[in-house]
Amino acid sequence: MNNSAPGQKDPPGRFQLIKDLGSLPYIAEILSLIGGILFIFQQYRYSHLLPSVLDEGLYLYKGLLYLSRQYSMYQFYGPWSNKMPFGFLIPGAVQYLFEPGLGTGRLFALFLGGLFLLGFWILARRLGGRWWAALLVWMIALNVALIKMYSLAVSQVLIACMLVWVLALVLGKDRPAWQIALGSILAGFLVATRINMAMVIPIFLLYIFWQHGVKIGLIATTLSALTVIIVHTLFWPGILQVYALTLPRSATPFLDAWRTPERIPGAWNPVPTTENRLLSIFQTYRNHFFGLAAVFTASVFGLRRRDWENKSDFRTFIFLFSLFL
Repeated sequence: MNNSAPGQKDPPGRFQLIKDLGSLPYIAEILSLIGGILFIFQQYRYSHLLPSVLDEGLYLYKGLLYLSRQYSMYQFYGPWSNKMPFGFLIPGAVQYLFEPGLGTGRLFALFLGGLFLLGFWILARRLGGRWWAALLVWMIALNVALIKMYSLAVSQVLIACMLVWVLALVLGKDRPAWQIALGSILAGFLVATRINMAMVIPIFLLYIFWQHGVKIGLIATTLSALTVIIVHTLFWPGILQVYALTLPRSATPFLDAWRTPERIPGAWNPVPTTENRLLSIFQTYRNHFFGLAAVFTASVFGLRRRDWENKSDFRTFIFLFSLFL
């Protein structure tokens, strides 16, 4: 029954104010900016509260030693370079150019965190729209475990920043050729920073061929391969130390010359128990709950090709799902 007087308009619905706000320009962008500021503020706070971890000093100090030419990368009887070159050289360059110390390294992590979030927002806005981008920024801004990890001067925040900008440059339909080229070079630098990112390259190149065609795919393959080859050439053969640590000893006896002895008195050699491994798995689910839940939900509803009207979005989904696995 309508109790309003004749000629009187019905009162606005309870959600009308929300709809009106949502239709205003830049509201989603303002919310994204507020979420980004919250993320940076928490990063800055935790960078001053968290105690230092061993990896921070190793990346920063070894990188400084290499940049100041006190030692050469992978030299015998020098610092143990158990990571790829740019894992040391990038934080080392910050130490070399500015004041050496943990504070400088953590300020650099703060800069990388902001750059990561910017690339993430650009990518999310392109793929899902302005409101999805705002929502995802807030999901990251409320993930305290992730923010703590990205507040340290370790390679996780560096790799996250590099990876998200690779995706921001190449994902989507009709990307400019120069952006795909830049993303291909950056993908090569991913491998030159952390060896466990090597699987990104083949998945990345398959997507480029599938989404952008053979010509662009060949260009991307050439640029990524050249980046990896040049880095390996510059640090050959010492860089084989990293592969000696990564690949099974029984399958790669030709790398024994670059391996450390199996038993070194006093060396740190933890043997995780089954309980430790299970704890690590459940901690991963706790720290990355939003991301894991989103991937699970997307996989349930998105793997059926007939449900996708846009072929480009489907290719992007398959690429991101494969990259996640």
